[in-house]
Amino acid sequence: MKLSLHHLFIISVVFVSNLSAQLTPVIDLGTHVVAVGVPPKYSAAFPNQRTLKVPTHYTVSIYYAGGLSKPRFMAFSPGGVLHISDMNAGKVYALPDEDHNGVADTIYEAASGFSNNHDIEFYNGALYVTETTRIWKCTDEDQNGFYETKSIFISNIGNGQTSGHVTRTLVFDAINHKAYVSVGSSCNVCRETARAIIEQYDEDGTNRKVFATGIRNAVGMAMHPVTNRLWANNNGSDQQGNEIPPEWIDIVRENGFYGHPFAYGNGTWFNFNIGGYQSLLPITATDSANVATLVPPAALIRAHSAPMALQFLNSHFGEDLQYGFLSAMR
Repeated sequence: MKLSLHHLFIISVVFVSNLSAQLTPVIDLGTHVVAVGVPPKYSAAFPNQRTLKVPTHYTVSIYYAGGLSKPRFMAFSPGGVLHISDMNAGKVYALPDEDHNGVADTIYEAASGFSNNHDIEFYNGALYVTETTRIWKCTDEDQNGFYETKSIFISNIGNGQTSGHVTRTLVFDAINHKAYVSVGSSCNVCRETARAIIEQYDEDGTNRKVFATGIRNAVGMAMHPVTNRLWANNNGSDQQGNEIPPEWIDIVRENGFYGHPFAYGNGTWFNFNIGGYQSLLPITATDSANVATLVPPAALIRAHSAPMALQFLNSHFGEDLQYGFLSAMR
């Protein structure tokens, strides 16, 4: 059989796909093991004698425990009250600390009537709550802590699809008056157009555009406090082994391609002989051109760590941490 250049390229991809990307080095900033402090009012809801390893000079204590079914992302209101999105309850709760002792005084329902609500953001006096296919804008007209009115801010996210990754993360860019929404994939690996992307909108929810592609599921997103550039982390695909692919954390570049579902790292192709990856064949010239644009991410961490929220730090965190960020791992 006569092989074309296209056939030869596919064969080469299959055989070089076992190359690995180099993980970001781990640096020990100095840690110690501390007992988790539990206020008496929450002792029944939180197990005693739990410990955590944290940076030196830091301690950990419980702010609130009990009464939540599936808490997801959190945000502080302009007045400094912590709010949390409860995905299973379809509600957003407020947890005020009026006496500023580091322990929630109470919990109350600030907004409700949602479905699969994941992220919450306060912006220009309103509370925004993300669902799988839409985002709500909620307002507190009388400033009593309860958001009485709701309107749809963005709809038809991901062409209205509800399969696969159902969480949506929202970030506002106050300087350029934009909003960004992450739309995770509908599958482990497959070809799709309205998913595995990050969308950009004007801050009023209009003028949708696809900002970046090849991003399987960016659960954590944040604007850098100095450069004002969008950063994100990614939950990579399965069935390539315990250590492939590493999760990435990187700047999200306009029109950037980030590898999914074909490659990872700075251009290492997946093994297309495994499981559902065979459905991606044949590899096209467009696929190859997209993968050729990949650059080394700012950070690569261990596969299947499932990074969640991403939060930049500041001068309150000392010399070693103030220029970094925290990313929670699930």
